[in-house]
Amino acid sequence: FMDEKYIESLELAREELNKILVYRENLLNYYKMFKNSLESLQALKNTKELFLPLGSDVFVFSEVKNLDSILVNVGNNIFLEMNLEEAEEFLKRRISEIEEEINNVTLYAQSIQNYINELLRTLKK
Repeated sequence: FMDEKYIESLELAREELNKILVYRENLLNYYKMFKNSLESLQALKNTKELFLPLGSDVFVFSEVKNLDSILVNVGNNIFLEMNLEEAEEFLKRRISEIEEEINNVTLYAQSIQNYINELLRTLKK
């Protein structure tokens, strides 16, 4: 009877760990996306030239004339107009928030893994 409870707890913990690892992977993807956006913005300071996507794998070479009017998606498809420095600061804040969340999720995943290991040790006795 006790083994059944441990096994049930083990299955639930593994499911939770899998969910957390998927969430962490999504956070890492967002992190990369924001880092790439920040690098692209910073590159515009020097060149003011870029390739703009027009659709499915179609790009056009363009020159940016005004870096004081950048539309930034701040969440839920709400866009705010920002200048280059404001957009950079926004991206840096988001990157920092995502890094913190990745660290928190990693610690949580480690605690679940420790719990799983403890359950496995108990089951082997």
